[in-house]
Amino acid sequence: MPDNASDAPPEGFLLHRNREKWENRSDQETFELLLPAQLKSAMDLEKKQLTEQRLAARKAQALQEEAELLRSDRAPAGSASDPDASLPDLARPLVAGEDYDPRCMHPVYCPVAAGQLAARAALAGPDKEIRKRDEELGRKLVQVGPLRRIAIPEGALAALDALRPGQPHFAEVLELVRGQLILAGQSRHGLRIPPILLNGEPGLGKTHFAAALAKALGTSVRRVSFDSAITSATLMGSERRWSNTTFGVLFELICLGEHANPVVILDELDKASTGGEWNPLAPLHTLLEPSTAAHARDISVNFEFDASRVIWIATSNDTRRLPASLLSRFIQFQIGRPDARGAIDSAQAVLRQVFDALALIDFEPPGRALAVQLAHLTAREIRQAGEQAFASAIGRGRRQVSVQDIPPAFLDEAPGKAGRAGPPLH
Repeated sequence: MPDNASDAPPEGFLLHRNREKWENRSDQETFELLLPAQLKSAMDLEKKQLTEQRLAARKAQALQEEAELLRSDRAPAGSASDPDASLPDLARPLVAGEDYDPRCMHPVYCPVAAGQLAARAALAGPDKEIRKRDEELGRKLVQVGPLRRIAIPEGALAALDALRPGQPHFAEVLELVRGQLILAGQSRHGLRIPPILLNGEPGLGKTHFAAALAKALGTSVRRVSFDSAITSATLMGSERRWSNTTFGVLFELICLGEHANPVVILDELDKASTGGEWNPLAPLHTLLEPSTAAHARDISVNFEFDASRVIWIATSNDTRRLPASLLSRFIQFQIGRPDARGAIDSAQAVLRQVFDALALIDFEPPGRALAVQLAHLTAREIRQAGEQAFASAIGRGRRQVSVQDIPPAFLDEAPGKAGRAGPPLH
């Protein structure tokens, strides 16, 4: 060991100490070598990585033993009284047809990766809170297992048919989804619906239809609005180096949720701000392709999962603002206003939805006459007019809404009114 400044290693070199224990001897001998600084740094890094790998392997083994213990403490595997009989064996990959029915279940991540997430939490990342979060996430993912439901309710076809009267201008979209449901009923691979883009003028009820479709399919739904300040981190998590890093919408919906095929509504997609460093449209090029979406990776958690079953429904007003590379990944539908009969039926359905949402006590449902007077409006305007009409009727002490309760601004004959689609439809 250098005793003073004159014994310091030459510039560009570092002192390396290595302790060796000889056979048949209880003591250790220390060797000192002068090594180039770059070589010494490389050796130290390799030693650190090996130590971390050993610690991660021990933690993964401990999690495996913990999973086995949880399994042994419950009822016998396959027992109807055992809610966690399918607790995953981290080391054994799941086999379709043996471990699960691929028509109604889908593995969304590797069980080993979940164990490694909890194990590496003690090693990776400078922030203590992030490491704690990762360990909790890893343990939760190990315990619940990788299987998620593929939502196909028994009455899905009937639910789709129920949407038709109130959504006549979405008939082609409903026909596509209906066809995919029929195919799923005869397939061993479950439901798959290709990405859908609904393009049309504002106020036609595109977002409302997407939410109603998700409800008919019986799956989870999340709306991501692109007309607000969002970035690529919204879908796939923020940078891990940030102190406020958070996982993305897809990790939350799929890994922490119930379904492998949630509906994600990409609302006002053409309003996305793409000029900055974090283009919110960029991840969609990967996520809309099933082959690459099967290997999606959340940046914040640094965890790979399968997003290939996600049902994407995007809305836009002008597809010219979207890149061709993205448009090619959607089945596009141009949504227009319904014809006269369809407009009245649609207006009646929207008014009924407003009535149901208000949950009015001791009040009569709206009649067709009201729908006729509002059929020239967009779905958004009909909802606004309906709410105000109901409020007017209640304020006048009546239990049924009438045409007289409609605010003049929503009627075609209102003085000075402009911008409506046309006269009332009869």
